[in-house]
Amino acid sequence: MRTVWDSPAWQSLPGNFSTTPGNLTFSYYMEWFNPFMNKIAGKSASCGAIMLFCLNLPPDIQQLPENTFFAGITPPPKEPTMTTITAVADPIIDCLKPMWDGRLIKTYRHPLGIQKRAAILARIGDLLAIRKAMGFAGVASHNFCSFCKLHLADIDDLNHLSWVSRSGADVLRAANEWKNADTKKRRKEIYKEHGVRWSSLHGLPYGDAVCHTLLGIMHNWIEGVLQHHARVLWGIGVIPPKTGNHNDHNDHISAVITHPLLDADLNFGSEVLDDEIEDLYVESQSYQDTPSHMSRMRSEASILSQDCDDSDPEDVDFQPDGDSDLASDDSGDEDESWKANCIFTAAELNMIHACISEAVIPSWIE
Repeated sequence: MRTVWDSPAWQSLPGNFSTTPGNLTFSYYMEWFNPFMNKIAGKSASCGAIMLFCLNLPPDIQQLPENTFFAGITPPPKEPTMTTITAVADPIIDCLKPMWDGRLIKTYRHPLGIQKRAAILARIGDLLAIRKAMGFAGVASHNFCSFCKLHLADIDDLNHLSWVSRSGADVLRAANEWKNADTKKRRKEIYKEHGVRWSSLHGLPYGDAVCHTLLGIMHNWIEGVLQHHARVLWGIGVIPPKTGNHNDHNDHISAVITHPLLDADLNFGSEVLDDEIEDLYVESQSYQDTPSHMSRMRSEASILSQDCDDSDPEDVDFQPDGDSDLASDDSGDEDESWKANCIFTAAELNMIHACISEAVIPSWIE
């Protein structure tokens, strides 16, 4: 498969929807970002965006800015909870739902109108956005996976043949049961058993919460696995703590930057990174917290979220609504930047450097 057009999911919408001329199929992408871009130093804020892009367009132009639709926004400085996010998503879904049956739209070439239908196929996000958008339990919950029924206690089971896949029908059934439950206690029981609650996207009559959900590669690999490898294993960009004995830490870092193969590049990168961190820290100081008179105001959504909160401090399976990869620390300690230690020892790094120096690279690679 090279594009979504080659995937089984492209054919999965009822009535050959995606291949019928005149029908439009969209992706639903949700993500939160820091508008101040001060990810390393300073306090963070979180602003959310819900974007749609048309999958009928050729892949190379699908995600151009002029071809994307800014469908919704969640205002900073905090992310919405799994309860209050419906206040943003419901109006979008309510507009999209009638488009499944279609409507007559007048255009320049069709002044009398042409019948058009639209549907949402792929729902894309990182691990946390998927859970908020689709109503799945959190990543530390008993039912931690949105694609299979593996339990957290069995997370070390790497035999994928033993994993039981979730089905979209079962997820939708559990979500409807959660929505129609009469008591909070019953909702907690359903949530604990299935790891599912109601979300706005379940209101689309054609969607599959499992097959149509995609994990974004940016967070999973680029900002996840690769960042962990570079920062934690190699110690690249690590900021040494200001106090205490750091000889081991410094030895590890010096083992990286003094190797002749990497000396110039990593010394240059370290200086640039230090300057960037300092600039970000200074910049972050110009952004103050929400004014006190604003923070005292309570919106209707915040009141509803407290009334509808399903949290239970004694429920170890419950994942709080406020989970976020951009969760802000309001302790005021802005000196706690990235201070991970290099996992590789100096001896291990020397062995790795020796392997690199002996590596054979194909002649066609510059």
